[in-house]
Amino acid sequence: GGNSKDRNEKTEGVASVSWTVPAGGSFAVHRVWSTPVDAGEANRLEFDLYVSDAALFDLFAQGGMNSGLEITSSGKEDNQEISWNLAAIKKNNQGEEIVEGWNHIILPLDTANESQGKDETLKGPFDISSINFIRFFMVGEKTNTGIVVKIDNMRLSDWSTIAEAERQETLYREAAEKVIEKIEKIKDDH
Repeated sequence: GGNSKDRNEKTEGVASVSWTVPAGGSFAVHRVWSTPVDAGEANRLEFDLYVSDAALFDLFAQGGMNSGLEITSSGKEDNQEISWNLAAIKKNNQGEEIVEGWNHIILPLDTANESQGKDETLKGPFDISSINFIRFFMVGEKTNTGIVVKIDNMRLSDWSTIAEAERQETLYREAAEKVIEKIEKIKDDH
C-alpha cells in the first residue's frame, strides 16, 4: 500500500518501486505471484535500495525483525519463509554503511533466517523452486516519519559463477603484475 512507480529515480529498467513511510512510522509493500517462480540454483538476493534519510533507516534497523525483507513459498507472509531484518540488510551493503541515495545490497541466502511459520495449513520449509511472495516492511519507529524508500533491479542469482569469475580475474591480474615486475626489474638491470 502507498507505493508507486518512480520513472525518474531508478537504477534499471523503466521505474523503481517507491514509497514514503507514513505518519505512525510503518509500511509494508509486497508482491504475490500467482505462478510461483523457480529460482533454481540461486544463492543470493541482490537489489538496489534507495533511502532518503540514512539516520532514520538506522533507527528502523535497530528494531530487529520488526523491519526487513522476506521471501516465501507459501503465498503470504511469515510462513515457509527466509528473511533478513534491516540490520542484516545494512550489514550486507557490500561492507558499507547505508547512505542517502542508492545502495547496492547483496544478501546471501544462507545468511537468511528461515521459518516454517505458525499457520498449520501453510507450515513447511521454504522452497526456492516455488517462490510466490515477497515483502519489504519497516515498522515500529514512531519518533520520525517521512523516509522515502525505493527498490529497483531485484534479482536472485548464483553467486558461485560470479565468485569464480572474480577469482579468475584476480589470478590473471596477479600473474600480470608479476610479469610487469619482472619486466621492470630487467629494465632496471640494463
